[in-house]
Amino acid sequence: MHNAAGVSPPGSPINTGSPSHKETPADGSRRVPPGLDGIVVTDTSVGAVHGDEGYFQYRGHSAALLAREQSIESIWYLLHNSAMPTDRGIKDFMALTGAGRAIDASTEQLLDHIAGVATFQALRTALSFHGAGLGPWVDRPVDEVRGECIGLIAPI
Repeated sequence: MHNAAGVSPPGSPINTGSPSHKETPADGSRRVPPGLDGIVVTDTSVGAVHGDEGYFQYRGHSAALLAREQSIESIWYLLHNSAMPTDRGIKDFMALTGAGRAIDASTEQLLDHIAGVATFQALRTALSFHGAGLGPWVDRPVDEVRGECIGLIAPI
């Protein structure tokens, strides 16, 4: 049962689709424990939260170690290709992403205009503006979407 905003009242049964949840009533629904502990929202190969142990992983690698020991390009490669790069792999990836680092004149004008704005606000605005012409990524060839991702992120 949901309220007018579509939100279940506290303690209401909800179906999370998670077979690993600890509480499974006979009707197949799930009860949300305090703090949503144990609720699986989605399955992904990109990241894993290890809350009890106190760490997060990207594709099986500690996020803290990646941040301390790897370049942003190596981490981007990992997220984009599901593995850490070889020397040749990172060289090729840098060439690929380097080709996409140019920005068009209208984006450059926007950046000049918002130069005094807080960094993340400016980044969000520029990224939205730069990607405004992109269509939905659903039901499209993976290589086409991957190319758009590189074109969207490379200028950053």
